[in-house]
Amino acid sequence: MTIIAVANSKGGVGKSTTAVHLAAWLYEQGHSVTLADCDTQQSSSEWIREAMPGIKAVRLDNPGHILNELPNLAQDVDYVVAD
Repeated sequence: MTIIAVANSKGGVGKSTTAVHLAAWLYEQGHSVTLADCDTQQSSSEWIREAMPGIKAVRLDNPGHILNELPNLAQDVDYVVAD
């Protein structure tokens, strides 16, 4: 189980794009992947559903619970990519 967080305090730096591409690449390599969309805009979960429907996307919209939820998500997959 591995959690990869794509994070930056500044907007518009490519976090969501990077997270989606990384999740898609890991999936194409044969890994099970969940994309955790923790961003308030929640773009990455929409993008991944269109681009790679086989990847599970979860929206985590409560900042107080994100750090607790990520390890739970990671129990069922090889990688969790958090945007």
